[in-house]
Amino acid sequence: MEAGHPHGWHRYTGRDGAVIGLDRFGESAPGPQLMQHFGFTAGAVVAAVQRCLGEAAGSAPARLH
Repeated sequence: MEAGHPHGWHRYTGRDGAVIGLDRFGESAPGPQLMQHFGFTAGAVVAAVQRCLGEAAGSAPARLH
């Protein structure tokens, strides 16, 4: 999870790993509002982990970003 471009993180997570990143620019608001708007939340991290764990058990691949 990085409040920056997700490019390059899949080398660490693997091609099916979850990466939460921001791949666009130009938004303006207070930081906490932007983090919520773009999904940088504890809930998003939990959901990504659950999808990855589900994938290991045979469900659909996790794709975030």
